[in-house]
Amino acid sequence: MSEIVKTKYTIENVEAMWPRINRTYKFDNAEKRSVPCEATDDGAAYTLQFRMDEAQAKELYKHMKTAYAAKQAENSDWPDKFAMPFKKDADGSFTHKAKLKVHTEQKPLVNPHNIPLLIRN
Repeated sequence: MSEIVKTKYTIENVEAMWPRINRTYKFDNAEKRSVPCEATDDGAAYTLQFRMDEAQAKELYKHMKTAYAAKQAENSDWPDKFAMPFKKDADGSFTHKAKLKVHTEQKPLVNPHNIPLLIRN
């Protein structure tokens, strides 16, 4: 079995939008919005959407492509191309929604106390 590639990349001076990091949330179809939930609920996740400038987006995308290529070399069934995950806004900035799922088949994947989340200005 191959070793998992772990990377750490810090983005500073970005605008955090709609952070849902204080507890797990899931999308409720009946309410048509995200609602608080237990970590063991189906669809439970921490999410954070953030806005960054073009230079930050290019640098982050470069780092993501490198990490993807390293994992792709181990998993030949992965697509050859890593699509741009960011959305460009009318003002030229880029946004992205990061999502950390914490549950699958009634087994928590992540202990919420072990998630180091830090937002800096």
